[in-house]
Amino acid sequence: MKIRVISALLGLPFSIFIIFLGGNIFNFFVLFITILAMHEFFNALKAGNHTPYALTGYIAIVILFLFVTYAPSFLFFYFVCLILFYLIYLVFHYSARFEDVALSLFGILYIGTLFSSLILLRQSEYGLLMTFYLLILSWGTDTFAFLIGRFFGKHKLVPKISPNKTVEGAIGGLICSSLLSLLYVIYAINYINIPMPNMPVVFAISCFGSLFSQLGDLSASLIKRKCGIKDFGNIIPGHGGILDRFDSLIFASAYLYLLLFLNNRFMFI
Repeated sequence: MKIRVISALLGLPFSIFIIFLGGNIFNFFVLFITILAMHEFFNALKAGNHTPYALTGYIAIVILFLFVTYAPSFLFFYFVCLILFYLIYLVFHYSARFEDVALSLFGILYIGTLFSSLILLRQSEYGLLMTFYLLILSWGTDTFAFLIGRFFGKHKLVPKISPNKTVEGAIGGLICSSLLSLLYVIYAINYINIPMPNMPVVFAISCFGSLFSQLGDLSASLIKRKCGIKDFGNIIPGHGGILDRFDSLIFASAYLYLLLFLNNRFMFI
């Protein structure tokens, strides 16, 4: 617990600094942690008796981030080429195990796509505001769910996937993080020249964001269970690996970016 808190206190100022800088520094930092997360994912597959295609995976991640950063309108072209590449590879390498190729592709789609949503969110209108909102929502969910579950949790949430998570922690994390996010929005818009948003809508968005954050955590836990490992890594003391720390954040990030994308077209907020 003590190591976990110290790691968070040391990492938070650095994260805030990188987010404030934005631009290519933020983008390349996200690329760096994405490659580390991809490495952790491939190691997990190896622990589960699979043979991932690591080199092509790393190359695909770098190309994906080049598209996201410099040519986001061509992302559909990228994904078509990616899928075709792996299918053609299977055709000419009949001895290759289909599940290894499929899991390698899944890793690119899961880790590459969700981590790249951090860049798209930061590059969006009011990207700085939205990225800090994401941090408060996601890491607030993790923190409140952990604390409430530890002191008040009695009913297991999904014991076969994550035995330490409780229903009380999940509900408490959702409500508390959503209220905290709401307070952040009220405070932040005083410094930005935008009209006051509909607060009940913001609260509802925060609740769903917290839900997606917890689903991201559970999804990563499921992968670890299937691969027979406890943590994806140990690069962050007290937290585990990059994926252990960012699993919930990238799910919530993708959710918020999709929400912004749809709102820009249908204006429902």
